[in-house]
Amino acid sequence: MIEGVIIKKLIHHPDERGYFREILRDDDNLLNKFGQTSVTMSHPGVIKAFHWHNFQDDLWYIAQGKALVGLYDMREKSPTFGQSQSINIFNYNQKYCK
Repeated sequence: MIEGVIIKKLIHHPDERGYFREILRDDDNLLNKFGQTSVTMSHPGVIKAFHWHNFQDDLWYIAQGKALVGLYDMREKSPTFGQSQSINIFNYNQKYCK
């Protein structure tokens, strides 16, 4: 596992009407600073562009469908520099990764 990657199990409250799911709470203490919230949709089989951030936390949450999130540690001073990690995230396994 890459140093600093966090996978959080989400709290899910289903009942006969549907469900309520907590995504992010202030007391999770996951973000150093809030930046933005975004939504994207991809058709089946589409691969989104690979990109990186020098100083940004990303939280990946899958509302519908599934995603294979590929991570690669490019931080030269990291103990996991040069390592990769794959995370399968599905809307029904109720987790997200940072």
